[in-house]
Amino acid sequence: MILLKIFISLLPFLVNSKNITRIRLYPSRHNLSAYNSLDHWWNLSIKSLTDKWSRRLNSSERIIPETLENYQNIEYYGEISIGTPPQEFHVIFDTGSSYLWIPSSKCKDSNTACQVHHKYDSSLSSTYKENGEEFSVEYGTGRASGFLSSDVIHIGELDVVDQTFGEVTDEPGSVFVPFHFDGIMGMSFEITSKNSAVKPVFLNMIDQNLVDEAIFSIYLSRYEDKTTGGEVVFGGVDENYYTGDITYLDLVNPEYWMVHFDGLSVDCKEFCPGGSTALIDTGTTLISGPSKRIKEINKYLGSKHTANNENLLDCDKIPELPSVEIALGDKTIVLQPDDYVLEKIVNGSHICKSTFIGIDFSTGPLWVFGDVFLRKVYTVFDVGNKRIGFGDVAGMK
Repeated sequence: MILLKIFISLLPFLVNSKNITRIRLYPSRHNLSAYNSLDHWWNLSIKSLTDKWSRRLNSSERIIPETLENYQNIEYYGEISIGTPPQEFHVIFDTGSSYLWIPSSKCKDSNTACQVHHKYDSSLSSTYKENGEEFSVEYGTGRASGFLSSDVIHIGELDVVDQTFGEVTDEPGSVFVPFHFDGIMGMSFEITSKNSAVKPVFLNMIDQNLVDEAIFSIYLSRYEDKTTGGEVVFGGVDENYYTGDITYLDLVNPEYWMVHFDGLSVDCKEFCPGGSTALIDTGTTLISGPSKRIKEINKYLGSKHTANNENLLDCDKIPELPSVEIALGDKTIVLQPDDYVLEKIVNGSHICKSTFIGIDFSTGPLWVFGDVFLRKVYTVFDVGNKRIGFGDVAGMK
């Protein structure tokens, strides 16, 4: 069996060692200097996050909402390949969804988003197996749709055989055109429909005895780190990225990467008495929570709420802002102002926004902890024991 590491790095080489396969992931920066671009990104982020979890928590249909965002003008994507011979694709690893989907060669010529990315051509693969069942993925600005197929998925030295994935034939252009990655590799649990079930790639890795342990772990570096963008490890953990012990929390719902946290305070003032439930979502940048709580937090931070659902902060006062503390079992995660404030230069002006956004779900109070939170912890997703572990990132204060 193989302990597989997906290594997010700027280094232009591939390193192989015993039981470890490292694959470089490339950072891609986008120009959001124009205010309308930043404004569009912000509105899309909020709408996508709302649609993603509102639909998934309330629906058993094969409509799997997803969100696409890039924080600090950067996204990280890794290389996988599909079929025999292999066809290469760039994907984002997302704990908030379950499907692997890739643009299809059968998409229309008029679909710009599809045409500017790598496309899977089943006619070129000797290991392709037809499925044909329809599926769709919901976004804030539209639905990406297509059909299911099966083939072998190559991730580093691993070959996951007979993996069902989505071939997308229609993509909403405003979401996908600017991005350098082709698709999404979902890292959540199995999705069922009336007729069948689709098993995520990692669960098939486990079933096919390709990994040593039924866990994967994630480290996300800060944007300023020039040497390493982060790491996804299938089948184990990388002890170089955390210090001390891992604090494990059982899943509240075995269908989602969802845990209970014990509280959230700002400047020692408690804003979530008794704690609440949070989804741990690598496919989301921001931190969302019930509107009432988020409004109180942003007011305490001194932000000004706008009609676009933004909470603007005085950039000159960012160094004076308090820390935000999130209690997880016996561990407290501390977010400093430079962690939770999004800063941009827009048309020559310095713009600062709080990354705390209010979203109310019909299922009840719920938080979503995205990359703003995940950059502060080393996270272990334990499939076998239905729990998530959080470690202190090495070298981070």
